[in-house]
Amino acid sequence: MTKEMNILCASDKNFLEPTYVTMWSVIKNHPGIKINFYLFAGDDVDGQDKLQLQSFIESKGSTITYIDVDPEMYNDYVLCEKFPKAAYYRLMAHEYLPKTADRVLYIDVDLIVNQNIYDDFYSMDFNDKYMVVTSHNPNPDYYNMLDSTIVNLESAAKGEFFNSGVLLMNLNKFRENITLEHYDRAYKSCEQAGYQVFYDQGLLNYMYFDKCIYLSSMDYNFRYSIPIQYERRLDKNREYKKAIIHYTGMCQPYKPWDLMLEDEDIEKFGKVPFANKYFYVNYELNEFLKKWWEYAEETPIYESVFGKMKVKQKWFKRNLLDFVLMHNNLVKECEKSGRVVEVKEGKQNNVKLSYNQKVYKVGLIVTAPFRFIKRVLRKIFKRKK
Repeated sequence: MTKEMNILCASDKNFLEPTYVTMWSVIKNHPGIKINFYLFAGDDVDGQDKLQLQSFIESKGSTITYIDVDPEMYNDYVLCEKFPKAAYYRLMAHEYLPKTADRVLYIDVDLIVNQNIYDDFYSMDFNDKYMVVTSHNPNPDYYNMLDSTIVNLESAAKGEFFNSGVLLMNLNKFRENITLEHYDRAYKSCEQAGYQVFYDQGLLNYMYFDKCIYLSSMDYNFRYSIPIQYERRLDKNREYKKAIIHYTGMCQPYKPWDLMLEDEDIEKFGKVPFANKYFYVNYELNEFLKKWWEYAEETPIYESVFGKMKVKQKWFKRNLLDFVLMHNNLVKECEKSGRVVEVKEGKQNNVKLSYNQKVYKVGLIVTAPFRFIKRVLRKIFKRKK
């Protein structure tokens, strides 16, 4: 019997090129396995975009199905800036996927699958749980030790349990028990209790934190900058798989297709001690960025995405690289010295703020143009198309 994998993604025009890379990484690492892709495509993804992606996927022996959603059915449910209609689509995947599908692996499109995960991850026994997930913490036991206290619920509502970028979903379990009303009631309960729901990830954690099997993010959702911050929690006696590389983290404010630094730039960073408060790059992290580009080079969107990246790279190196290096040095010096300055904020006098916190805030202000230029370039290239 032919082995199959059901893969669910969501994308819009801005992330359509990275979607090619994510899907190709799945196909390439699972020879002999039929991959059935299901995609929630944004309204800005037109028919030509869909045909081009479909042509690429089918040329590799896989299939792709675009899921049509009637947004009107969500009009009566809680909506806000952090929880738009589109956020519900993934939560209700069991209603949109074929009834013959008993499981699906949802993955964000800012990641790559870098190993074969069919036997040791995708085919796992759910043991009557709703999902197999990966914890924010590299060591899943850190969360499994917690019981269902109010502290747990508060943490879950803030999105502190599992990362929603990789979810292996037990579709039969969802079909038996979950409707749209369940999410609506849960969201309203969070609001009434004063919990700050972190997008749909927060709601998923609030509802399912005790109904999941937890795996290490270092194995199946390796967020490439996180281990720097969680290094003390890693098991030094085991080798982590890093089978799925997720390009997200607090110390890298860019994706692989936004910026790729040269080795000589990384060498400059290597002379700067790790500054936890701001921006960190080293050879190891850069190698993971290069891995994304290896997959991208084998897709039809390579020239387009590479050209746009080079424009942003040039701007960054000319306007921001030296500042980032200087800032990291300042932060590290402040961490060593423990300097504290007196500042006035509003009507409060003598409010103490550490010097590195002050520099960090300045850094965010100064680097704001990078984010602005990124948006401008995106609009320019969109008009050219």
